Amino acid sequence: MTALGDFTSGDVLTAADLNAIGTWTSYTPTLTNVTVGNGNADFRYTQINKTVVLAGFFGLGSTSAITGTPIISLPVTAARNMTKNGTCRLVQFGVGAWDGLIEDGGTTAIVLVATGASGSYTRWFAVSGTVPFTWGNGSWFDFHITYEAA
Repeated sequence: MTALGDFTSGDVLTAADLNAIGTWTSYTPTLTNVTVGNGNADFRYTQINKTVVLAGFFGLGSTSAITGTPIISLPVTAARNMTKNGTCRLVQFGVGAWDGLIEDGGTTAIVLVATGASGSYTRWFAVSGTVPFTWGNGSWFDFHITYEAA
């Protein structure tokens, strides 16, 4: 089987080649301002040529913490510094959910931000240990983004 993205003119595509497109791969990111403790983490991505789709979930356990703005390393370096194309959910167990976005963390990371009202407009707020709520056991975040690989 030819490696995905390495096909050239004249190559024969097999069913195995076609079925491998979009295969998800788990990875362990570097998490900054996040204490994993006994939390539940699930991060995975797929890459089709230069397009990377990344999905992540982190549920806090009793020994987990968010101490500042969560920064999550990317599995594949991005083509350039850009706002990644994606959203996140920030959920306080038993209370409610807040919408969030993915902020640019350079070519190697993403940053989670919360959205909220400020006057007549929506604006972004840096997620922290107390924004958009005080994180605790059972709280979680997830995200889904698409970006261009270097």
